[in-house]
Amino acid sequence: LGGMGLYADPGVPATTVDKEGALLQFVDERWQRIGQLEPDFYFSITKGRANALWLTGRKGAVQWDLDRRVIRSRINLPPGVESLLDTRSGRLFAGSSDHIFEYVNGNWVETPAGPKREAENTNVFVETARGHLFVSNLFSLALWKLTDSGGMEELHRLESEKNFRGSITNLDGSVFIGSNEEGIYRYDNGELTFEVPFEKTPGARVRSMFRASNGQIWTGALDTGVSSYKEGRWKWYGPGEGIPNGGVHAIVEDPS
Repeated sequence: LGGMGLYADPGVPATTVDKEGALLQFVDERWQRIGQLEPDFYFSITKGRANALWLTGRKGAVQWDLDRRVIRSRINLPPGVESLLDTRSGRLFAGSSDHIFEYVNGNWVETPAGPKREAENTNVFVETARGHLFVSNLFSLALWKLTDSGGMEELHRLESEKNFRGSITNLDGSVFIGSNEEGIYRYDNGELTFEVPFEKTPGARVRSMFRASNGQIWTGALDTGVSSYKEGRWKWYGPGEGIPNGGVHAIVEDPS
């Protein structure tokens, strides 16, 4: 297949783009072409409002209409951006390793939610169930209120040396966040509590996190393999189970 970027949730079939720009969805046990994009290297595919997908590439971002199966819009991106966040309130954010931008009146504007130090490396920015912007990097966690006037207000910031990576948003507004070799923490309104310890496996250094429809937690390793947590124990899957060496950027579930 040679797909670049991958997206799936319970409401949308798994979606990817091949190296020729063909947009593909996994339906009826096979990949079916649903449209054609300009060939590009697409870093990520994220769900937007009004039943649309955002595809983030080196040449910019494309908004794909899932109902009409046409390109709805195209926008340029700031340098280094690899992912977008389209909030429920209609605000569009873009993230690079050291900046967070917002699209305002046709222009990208750097937001105050970016790292305080250049070395922090922003790796997570998601919208919580309460409509807040959660920002994580290696050394800090921050929660921002998106005001009705279009502004941003920092609610909480927590400094740490826990090397945070990966996140899962919870229905109560809290966020699960992974910490290298320690385990999973819960961040809620400025409070950080330890939830699940990691076991000492090659997958203990977490890079990505995912919760399946059955509630089971999965983590993708910074180094090799994926791990699942069930009934108080972790199970690691590596090269012996068909997972190749290398970091796991994302985990998704086939909705079928």
